[in-house]
Amino acid sequence: MKINLSYLQKIPSSNLLKKIFVFASILIFLIYKLSSLEYRFGDQNAYFYMAKALLDGEIPYRDFLLADPPLLVYLLALTKKIVGDNILLFSIFPPILDALSSVLLYLYLKRKKLSFSFFAPAIYLFSFLIISTSDYVTGLHLVLLLINLALLFEKKPIISGVFWGLATLIKLYAVPGFLAFFIWQIIQKQYGYSFKTLLTYCLTGLVAMFPFLLIAPIQVINQIIVHQLNRPSGISKMNVYYFFFIQDFSLIIPGIIGLVWKKNWQILLLLLSWLGFYLVFNDLYYLYLGILTPWLTIGLIDFLNQVRAKWLKDNLGYKIAISTFILISLIHLPALLFYHQNTKQQGKFAQVGKVKQFILNLDKKIPLYGSHEVAPLVALITNRSLFGNYYDTNAQIYGSGAVDKKQVSLEAVENGIYLLTKVTNLPINAKLDSGYEGYFDSEVFEKYCQRLTIINGLQKELFSDVAIYHCEK
Repeated sequence: MKINLSYLQKIPSSNLLKKIFVFASILIFLIYKLSSLEYRFGDQNAYFYMAKALLDGEIPYRDFLLADPPLLVYLLALTKKIVGDNILLFSIFPPILDALSSVLLYLYLKRKKLSFSFFAPAIYLFSFLIISTSDYVTGLHLVLLLINLALLFEKKPIISGVFWGLATLIKLYAVPGFLAFFIWQIIQKQYGYSFKTLLTYCLTGLVAMFPFLLIAPIQVINQIIVHQLNRPSGISKMNVYYFFFIQDFSLIIPGIIGLVWKKNWQILLLLLSWLGFYLVFNDLYYLYLGILTPWLTIGLIDFLNQVRAKWLKDNLGYKIAISTFILISLIHLPALLFYHQNTKQQGKFAQVGKVKQFILNLDKKIPLYGSHEVAPLVALITNRSLFGNYYDTNAQIYGSGAVDKKQVSLEAVENGIYLLTKVTNLPINAKLDSGYEGYFDSEVFEKYCQRLTIINGLQKELFSDVAIYHCEK
């Protein structure tokens, strides 16, 4: 039986249909993401409290520990001036930033005169990595936007260097990509471009960091550099890469093939720079891999255009390429379904209202301390203070030696605190106190802490309940 594919050739030939597809892809993504905002556990809650601290006059590094460059928390402080006490509104920004990044990718590919550039927003936004990580305010999506801007303005080295510098001032994992970008300019003998890019990149960082280096030089070096280099190993890298491959293989495989097939060495070098860095970096999280998505998206567009070029005669290439895109989309559907039914439901701080009410009934003079995923958010919504300016209590901070866990624990019980922890929802936890070990000393806990309550969360993941203790000498 002969299959009629004549209708397919109309799609790439119509500029109006292309623009409609781009607009529809972005609109569907935004409606889906913004229609279901939720309070969530995660690093973001510590960042939100840091934003408040900045507005209260505190200075990063000197007054509280910040394991990253400072730009993200300053931008969040500016955002808080707009959203006020409605913390949930912070969650609208990652999807919006992703939508903007998808437009930049589209413009970059369109400038390259690639026929299927209009597919880029859909590929990028509905990749598992982007759609899943955009539930959290981590800085990743702002880094992606800035790097996409840097790439779009690659022929304007001063502008490009500034965008690379700003990306690095959000998260240090932008550095491998900048080095690859700079090396590519050298390889292409664009010495004038490379000098200007490097100069503006360095100046952007120096100008932004100079006040902090002046005020608290030792703290800046210890918190940003020494801490990062001494972080202990976290989740198994093989597990992280495996999960990435299983969920996004329909993007990864044709994306890499496309970059090699098209001989797009510049983008391939960017991709490999981050892969190489993540292989040697101790503490790899799934979130970090999000920075690979733009380059794989470009690779997939390259793949479709190479398919078109191979069978160019009589528009057959158009038909085969679009059929390939449809097939890839169908293969990717189970990953999107898995996100909707599983990943999207995880990480929710569903019992935040109950925790808030419980804390409001406790002594207002006693500060909160505990999990950076719980305590900062609860402090914000109850108008309570956090103990000792310990806003980020990620276990890696204590594991790296940046903060002495036992000393902090002794100080805490001397002062008196309410300790908030995430605990497992297994029935055994009704008799077993746990979950605090990363940021509170076990001996001190056993001697001075008394459980007040455990408030159940959703049973979608293992650590979803919140336990509250009173710790005091």
